[in-house]
Amino acid sequence: EDSLTSLQSKIDKINSFLVTIDEGHSKLIGNTRLVTVKNDGNVQDKVGEVDVSDDCPLLTTDNGLDSLMLGSIERGKSKQADFTISASESHPRRGCDVTVTVSSNGAMNSGGSVVVSDEVRISVEPPPVAQEKDSEIDDSDTSESVKSNLPASGFISTLFSIIAASSIIGTRGKNLIEK
Repeated sequence: EDSLTSLQSKIDKINSFLVTIDEGHSKLIGNTRLVTVKNDGNVQDKVGEVDVSDDCPLLTTDNGLDSLMLGSIERGKSKQADFTISASESHPRRGCDVTVTVSSNGAMNSGGSVVVSDEVRISVEPPPVAQEKDSEIDDSDTSESVKSNLPASGFISTLFSIIAASSIIGTRGKNLIEK
């Protein structure tokens, strides 16, 4: 037993992670992805930091990966967490690269640095727009619709305006006849 303990103390501790992002669907509409962190080292380790980055200005991700930093990961075991990627409705159609980077807490504590990442490409599509069929459009019957955010005058206000205008017109007409 002493020789086994002696041998284990001579073996260097290796902190190593493997990160994978589930490819899922390539088109993005509130897409949830599964991230797996596997401890490929020979010692128990813990995720120190998680960073999600992308190359699209109007793309956002939630912080669902913070749960990866809770608790330790035994050697050879994995830990998983979901995160959601969403794009603004005004985001143009394009491909975006999303990168998840994970660092080893065990390596940081021993003065080393183990940082691994994985990347997935997302195709951002604008939301579907309802389009009218050409056959339904009839140019001969054109109608205009005017909408306003101004409040409409009520019935009493309209009635009062008509009475006031009638009395002013009636007084002017009477003054013209007298002259």
